[in-house]
Amino acid sequence: MANVLYLLFMSAAYAMSSGLLLVAAPQASLKFGAASQDLGIMGACSPIGYAGTCLLFGWIFEKYAGKWIVASGIVLGVVAAAQLFLATSVAGVGLWMFIFGISSGAFWPFTSAWMFDFVAPDLSKTKILRLYNVGWSSGTAIGVFAGGYITRAYSPQLTFEVGAFVLVAAFILSLIPPATRNSLAPSSASAVGAGSGTVRRVGVALLLAAVIANLSALGIRSTVVVNYAELNSFSGYQADRMGIFVACSMAGQMIAFIFGSLYEPILGLRRVYAAIAFSIVLVCLVFAFSDNLFVLIAASLLIGLLSAVAFQCNIIAATECFSTPRMGTTFHEATVGLGGLAPIPAGFLTDALKGRASEHTALQSPFFAIAAIVLLGLLLQLWLVSTSASRRVLLPAQPVPQH
Repeated sequence: MANVLYLLFMSAAYAMSSGLLLVAAPQASLKFGAASQDLGIMGACSPIGYAGTCLLFGWIFEKYAGKWIVASGIVLGVVAAAQLFLATSVAGVGLWMFIFGISSGAFWPFTSAWMFDFVAPDLSKTKILRLYNVGWSSGTAIGVFAGGYITRAYSPQLTFEVGAFVLVAAFILSLIPPATRNSLAPSSASAVGAGSGTVRRVGVALLLAAVIANLSALGIRSTVVVNYAELNSFSGYQADRMGIFVACSMAGQMIAFIFGSLYEPILGLRRVYAAIAFSIVLVCLVFAFSDNLFVLIAASLLIGLLSAVAFQCNIIAATECFSTPRMGTTFHEATVGLGGLAPIPAGFLTDALKGRASEHTALQSPFFAIAAIVLLGLLLQLWLVSTSASRRVLLPAQPVPQH
């Protein structure tokens, strides 16, 4: 348990630095004169680096213990945060956020798989997963909340500097737990046959449905974090509100992860995907039409709840579908990176509509587009998910019923 706690605090520290950079980067870009299109591209730089390197590093370092990959990723993150402090242009911010995305690709998939190596009779895989989720969500919440106030009171550059020092603390923590390789062993979920008494409950169709849910939740979250900064500024508000919204989202996510055992048994059901989709549409409408702080905070908390459920769907489905836990976490984290690309089309859409519609309508347009896409995704999910209850749950393999 001690090793899991070390990794929990390490994850929280890295997530805190990510949150600091997440808030400061859009504000620094606006300070350097970024247009909507530039802002969207900058916001997607880190997810692009993350999505690509998750899969690439998973393949290159397939046979290596995760400890050394994680430690190397943190060092690269320190370099990126230090260079962000020195950046003087939107291009510079985008470049080093891309490098930070590469750092994250070496950190998150291998950290989650490393934690799975410490599964014990009194410490199940799902319990470790909840601890991991609480660690990164609480760290991110603290980071974005602090980042909003530091950026407003001082400057984005100071926020980047604080992020670099927090990453140094994460590096020190990464040196304590031992290097392990259990996550490279074949998963028990791949055991199929009458003799084993288990079946693999998660097939490709259920995995795709879970991926759609995760991408939908990540899409609205990343659009709020990056693109809403411009609408927030247009409405006459400061960067600290952005920090509050993102922090509330992370807080809602953390609370949902803490109580994950309550909803895990129903993950994969059609009603869960329908609830996620309609809730995202509601959130889109709130951020498009309301500037009331308390209403937006409530919507941010709902984003966190939806993100937690969708995240849990995806990581459980991935780790139960692929042959080894690390392959599952690598695939899952790559989809997290893809979900962060939403600011690119959102930024292009906003710029395309400026001059053809009012600026306010142009800034609202990404939220209308996300709502429409999410509803189309729900139709695909309903087709992918079987109506048979025994074939749609995402929990780890269960004993085969005896008749």
